[in-house]
Amino acid sequence: MEQCSSSEKSIDEAGSSKVIESNNADKMPINADKMPINAGKTLVNSLSAQQNSIIQFAKETGSIKSRQVEELLGVKQRRARRILGELVNMGILERQGAYKSTVYVLKN
Repeated sequence: MEQCSSSEKSIDEAGSSKVIESNNADKMPINADKMPINAGKTLVNSLSAQQNSIIQFAKETGSIKSRQVEELLGVKQRRARRILGELVNMGILERQGAYKSTVYVLKN
């Protein structure tokens, strides 16, 4: 691998080359230093009341569906799916299944 002044060239397994920008001081990708220190460790205090309700329901029952979120929180389908998606992106819930059989379970 040849090092450039502000970027590195590498060749992946498929044989295509790509340029990875890095800070010369620490040889880390530039965007890696922008990750929050507690990435992957969401604090319960930083969650909304709706998110906490969903997590509590999932703990008690083992899983939750978007329809159950609608009823639990009194929100429309679109909002229920958005909140569930946020919890998946935070790494708290895991989506299993597709379409009508989609359920969300707590991620270990």
